[in-house]
Amino acid sequence: IMMKSRKLISILAAVLAVTAVADEAKVKAKFITALAADGSPVARFRKAFEVKEVPATAPLEITSLGCFRAYLNGKPVGNDFLAPGYTQVDARRLTLSYECAPLLQPGTNVLAVEVSCAWWSDAITKGAFTFVGGAKGVRCKLLDVETDGTWQAKFGGPVQRCGIYEGEEFDARKDDRAWMTEPVSDWPRAAVIEGNIYLTPDRGSVPRI
Repeated sequence: IMMKSRKLISILAAVLAVTAVADEAKVKAKFITALAADGSPVARFRKAFEVKEVPATAPLEITSLGCFRAYLNGKPVGNDFLAPGYTQVDARRLTLSYECAPLLQPGTNVLAVEVSCAWWSDAITKGAFTFVGGAKGVRCKLLDVETDGTWQAKFGGPVQRCGIYEGEEFDARKDDRAWMTEPVSDWPRAAVIEGNIYLTPDRGSVPRI
């Protein structure tokens, strides 16, 4: 029985690996990062786009360098905590999928993502895993919207300090959510992170609250 179970696990792993590679081939999204840091530990990314008619299904495929929280038209996408979860960061990152059709609206939509350090560039790593200088980044695809150099990105927000062990310092006076829904003209463009940073992302589970 043990031998059969191990064989089944090996076959399943091979199938999942092939599926992941096939899915990756369809995604042209790039990892992007914010350029100048202003002392804030959180990088913010946003993209406004148009939808003529809300589709029946609209999965958001997303992963990040650091932990992310995504919003669509100001509403949280999913309820994961510390997504995309812990992995050996020099080997892979998890790509998570969220159904976003209920959050879309005809006309202008805004996809927004916040990324903090977490295991990617936290003090817990002691610099061991900062492969791109600790740059916080995101890579995602929703409908025909993919991360590239046309996105807007900057550091900022109410989070003043954060860490896996240290917790979070939150300044509610700076908790402005308008950037998630309203037009923004003074944000700089995101920078594309060139090169292959790690292996093909997989899909997995993360803590939920």
